[in-house]
Amino acid sequence: MLRHYFMMAARSFVRHKLYSFINILGLSVALTCVIFVVLFARYQLSYDKWLPGTENLYRVESTLRMPGKAPLDSASGSYPVGIAMRDQIPGVSAMTHIATGTLTLIQADRQFLESKADFVDPNFFTLIRLPFVAGDPGSALRQPESVVLTESAAKRYFGNADPMGRTLTTAFEACPNNGPACAGKSVLLRVTGVVRDLPQNSQLTGSVFIPSTSQADGDVLSVVSHLWFYMDAYTYVTLAPGAKPAAILAAMPAILDQDMAGVMRQTGVLSRGSQAYAIHLTPFTEVHLGSSRWPDGMTPPGSWETVFGAMIIGLLILLVACFNFINLATARATLRAREIGLRKTLGGTRRQLTVQFLVEALLLALLSLACAAAVAEILLPAFNGFLQQSMVLDYMKDWRLDLTIIGIAVAAGLISGIYPALVLSKLRPVAALQAHGGPLKRPGGLRDLLVLMQFAVSIGLGIAALVVFRQVDYARNLNLGFNRHNIVVIQGNDLGGQREEALAEALRANPGVSQVGLSAFLPFGTDAPLTARIQVPGQSSVMTLDLLPIDPGYPQVYGIALLAGRMLSIARGDDRFSNTNSNTGRDILVNAAGARRLGFTPRQAVGQSVVLNAIGDHVRVHIVGVMADANTQGAR
Repeated sequence: MLRHYFMMAARSFVRHKLYSFINILGLSVALTCVIFVVLFARYQLSYDKWLPGTENLYRVESTLRMPGKAPLDSASGSYPVGIAMRDQIPGVSAMTHIATGTLTLIQADRQFLESKADFVDPNFFTLIRLPFVAGDPGSALRQPESVVLTESAAKRYFGNADPMGRTLTTAFEACPNNGPACAGKSVLLRVTGVVRDLPQNSQLTGSVFIPSTSQADGDVLSVVSHLWFYMDAYTYVTLAPGAKPAAILAAMPAILDQDMAGVMRQTGVLSRGSQAYAIHLTPFTEVHLGSSRWPDGMTPPGSWETVFGAMIIGLLILLVACFNFINLATARATLRAREIGLRKTLGGTRRQLTVQFLVEALLLALLSLACAAAVAEILLPAFNGFLQQSMVLDYMKDWRLDLTIIGIAVAAGLISGIYPALVLSKLRPVAALQAHGGPLKRPGGLRDLLVLMQFAVSIGLGIAALVVFRQVDYARNLNLGFNRHNIVVIQGNDLGGQREEALAEALRANPGVSQVGLSAFLPFGTDAPLTARIQVPGQSSVMTLDLLPIDPGYPQVYGIALLAGRMLSIARGDDRFSNTNSNTGRDILVNAAGARRLGFTPRQAVGQSVVLNAIGDHVRVHIVGVMADANTQGAR
């Protein structure tokens, strides 16, 4: 009987070629969209699921609250927070840090700029169990001057040779704040482990892992382990079995109040540490989608709204194709009326006819799925390039994906075929065998509703696409207040103050370079900005503003307009802050928004003296110029 159903369906497809083509084309386009939506949703949900032993692992995130400034949500935090949680809360069994950076490594006579260097605590691989190819996770970073590489990094440095026991040399020692301790000393690092390359669906990005106890870290850990407002590390904690995140967070305000008492007295802004800090715990495997309000992670965060939005759009497109199938099938009911009447006259039952029409719908859906799978395979590279992701489509190995899309296709076939099957199978033989018979001369209410829904969904998706296009176009052409064209960025944190100046001078001497500037942060960067507390003498209020360390050439490089006063100058000694001497009496620039926050117009702000408190440096400085506002974060 089943063979008979398939034969009848095949004959119907051949006999009604245009009808079959329209249905297969519509369902193929819809199922292609569905395959991409399934791939996207699965990829977003797969972040960090590949890593074992993360059941009780959490990332510590923070919200910094300072007077006169909106709360700053950050994926990173200060070193003392994790240390205090480990030492003072019984429910926290272990803690580790990651600080990302850039450094130059030397192998033989070759130099490599390593942009994905992670300085981690020695216990890093016991908490975050990356798959080791060589070496022991428990002892790989036990020695200070050691390094663990990914497979691709090991091949880059040593080719096909065994990297274990080989050495890499840092170009020179990195030092905090580029201070005078930067003596240019190199550090020899011995390879003690190799891990597999990190997949793209991970919050981790490192290819070189160096212990924070190494001199290559420039003794940063010994300096920043006491700085509560130096938010430059990602902190991960493991909770003891049975410990609840809510209980851990409930214990934090008292710890912050106690441990930050001295720091808060120095700032003179807030009285308690818990007023300045709020701590959050996000499960390791939920960071990508569950922490989207923290934009400064090691990888861009995802969004549940985006995942659900894509799934809804895919469902709507599939429903439009199903409605199209239903409308075409019911519209051509009179063309099959005699066939139905004859089969009923010869003993065919309504159940058999219903099954026949459902088999036809399922075969159309499966044929459409075959076409959609081929199209998706062809378009996947472009889809990955558009989203800048690395989704994989392997029908031979990925049986879960196969079952998912086959199930969706079968469901689409049943949804498309059930109503026409029920309608067509109930035709009466006498009426069906009449020359101009058939009870479906006028479209029914359901068909009218389906047509209405088709138009509504199509128009709605078209409007949504237009809105998104206009928003993207607006963001691309938004006047950000600075020039972002023809600028080359040399990014690195291991030059040191004197070397940076020497490089800048060499570039200024190049006739092909029009302007050179130095800055601690880049436009559109993900690093959390530095903050400074500024007070106008004679006023009781203290403002918290973003602090951007720059050299005098920075405004010229980015073409930021001057509203009042003057720009900084290389020739003026007071226009440069020092790492070694007192900065009292130095000159600063503010933007128009900063001037307004301080209670001045641009012209009024010029010449004002303010008290600046940043990273423990409490000095009186002079405002010599007011620049136009520059939107360095872009449109969101």
